[in-house]
Amino acid sequence: MKTTALSRPHEAVSFFVPGVPRALSVGTTRRVGRKVYQGRRNNEWADHIGRVAWQQYVGMRPMDGPVSMTISAYVPRPKRVADDFPIRRPDLDNLIHKITDRFIGLFYHDDAQIVRLSAWKRYADGRPPGLDITVEEER
Repeated sequence: MKTTALSRPHEAVSFFVPGVPRALSVGTTRRVGRKVYQGRRNNEWADHIGRVAWQQYVGMRPMDGPVSMTISAYVPRPKRVADDFPIRRPDLDNLIHKITDRFIGLFYHDDAQIVRLSAWKRYADGRPPGLDITVEEER
């Protein structure tokens, strides 16, 4: 039987999403009478992340067990900054909080399978801004 990249047991999936990382806001909620309207903002960046992953790994069998994910966000360095670390906006948690939903059905069946999540925010010194994402089965 011929083994392909899609049928082998999963080791790790790693890919880069180019672009300036943007905060993924929850949106706003508005009530008009008895109806509640949920506004959505900044979904374009989250959709872009999902498209990059799906284009590279379409046809992959989702992982069945526990999964770990590492996300490294590389942001442009401002012209005037004395800090070695990007301690200004956007907040790290706002950069990553909607990303896991974009990979349901691709890397895993449900984002509840994620048992370990590591995230970093760094300046994109000497490299393009964007996200490095690694998803692997937890052992």
